[in-house]
Amino acid sequence: MDTIVAFSGALAFPYLHPWPPRSPGLIGEAFTELSKRWMPVSDACDTEGVDVAYELHPGADLFDGATFEMMLDMLESHK
Repeated sequence: MDTIVAFSGALAFPYLHPWPPRSPGLIGEAFTELSKRWMPVSDACDTEGVDVAYELHPGADLFDGATFEMMLDMLESHK
């Protein structure tokens, strides 16, 4: 198997709606934490030659192209 499929998790999703107001930087902090959790997985997959395919899904932190690009930037553009 050379690809695994995963959901990202949902640390920030409850706070994406603009009401009630969230503290500044909350979404960035959530994506920083999300990348800390996924970086070891990405590193291990790179070592083993396995790709991680994230399913973009409503209710998850990665739910569209913009959030996927945010995560890719946080993961230092892992393949």
